Amino acid sequence: MSYSSFFIDWLKDIRRANSRIVLIEIDHKGVIYGLSDYPYSSDTLIYDDLVIELIEIEESFDAPSGVGDITFVDDHRNMWLLDDFETDECKLFLGDADWERDQFELVLSAVIENIECTEDNIYRINFDNTDYRLDKEIESTYINDQLIPFALGSSFNCRPILSDFGTQEYQFNSGEVTSIAVRDIGLAPASVTDDYAAGKIRLGNFPAGAITGDITEKHDTVIKAVDYLLLLSNVSSATTPIINLQGKEDYKIGWYSSDTNSYREVILEIIEPLGLTLRRNSKGVHELIGIEKSTPVIELDADDIFSISLSSTEAKKEKIELAYARNFTVQDDGSLALTSDSGLSAEDKARYGLAYKVLSKDTGAITLGKETNLRIDTLLTDENQATSELDHLVFEYKSTRKKWTIEVAAVGVLLQIGDTITINDSMLSDDVVVLSFQKDLSSQVIILEVMQ
Repeated sequence: MSYSSFFIDWLKDIRRANSRIVLIEIDHKGVIYGLSDYPYSSDTLIYDDLVIELIEIEESFDAPSGVGDITFVDDHRNMWLLDDFETDECKLFLGDADWERDQFELVLSAVIENIECTEDNIYRINFDNTDYRLDKEIESTYINDQLIPFALGSSFNCRPILSDFGTQEYQFNSGEVTSIAVRDIGLAPASVTDDYAAGKIRLGNFPAGAITGDITEKHDTVIKAVDYLLLLSNVSSATTPIINLQGKEDYKIGWYSSDTNSYREVILEIIEPLGLTLRRNSKGVHELIGIEKSTPVIELDADDIFSISLSSTEAKKEKIELAYARNFTVQDDGSLALTSDSGLSAEDKARYGLAYKVLSKDTGAITLGKETNLRIDTLLTDENQATSELDHLVFEYKSTRKKWTIEVAAVGVLLQIGDTITINDSMLSDDVVVLSFQKDLSSQVIILEVMQ
């Protein structure tokens, strides 16, 4: 996030604390409704000072979905319950009561879950900032009551559906693919007709047994897959901004499923094993972020900090295992050709029976009998990139990592998950990464959890 030095200095000025106000704009079918916690009007909108309790925003790296509510009273209008405000965008702006409207800064862009009446003429706006569109199931098509599979990137040993028995047509993907290396009980069929544009193939003969194939599809990196899923879900048509990914956005991946999945489920399956998360920032833009120290966005000293305490430590590990090159159809000996004279090598046969390839490496750490190993299953497909990720994990887990809880003043409202900040205090003097926060816009006390 980028804020002006003027705005940051204003937040740090305790003399202006009593003049800080929040302006709320609800966009409902193109009509903007203005609310506030103090009388205010601009040239284009009157903000009714009806708010009696402001939102508390909570987010964490593991669940980057700001949630909270705003309570207000309205004795004159009852349209809050008569109309449907679900999924409407609500923006919160922070500024000084003496400022012009264009001097206020956007501090939250959220999605309304619902508006309810808690008492006579008292209403509560509940927020769901996860973006409901990501929780919808990926649009799918059925053939003969079978769900057509969905593929991303390079997926190994995938099981298609038989879409036409008479012509021996097999559907591997709901859309276009670059190639399909087809196998029948682990061997290449004698005759295959490709229709890559439709994601399917046709055999020239009836198969001897189980049909599988290796698929290549163009959305074959982390960022390409995430961008594509956000586009399909109508969340964003723009390239997803990346923050602190250290090149992980270009990791090659493969994903395949013939089950129903939401867009969010697939995105998380791709990014979570890599220590990444998808956040919807305070401006309403989705960003792909990682927990990596970078250039600090702000410096906090003793005047900005109310308290600091060590909340937990993350234990170091002696050995890290990273699984990659997922096998999407693990096959036993009964579903594969014999190796003696069929042409199927013992090495390939063994590979079709393994769920992953696995890399491992010692960290050199001594854990004194505590849980010593860590295994992470990924969707990575490239061995060099998997090795690079393993080296990164070894570096992270060879020493104990500390988590701190810090209570800060109003300037903390600017901070986002994944931000690097500088702490200058007698308890802690270091650059740290924000893992979670609780922002109370009423008291303007911000609670942070950070990783040292």
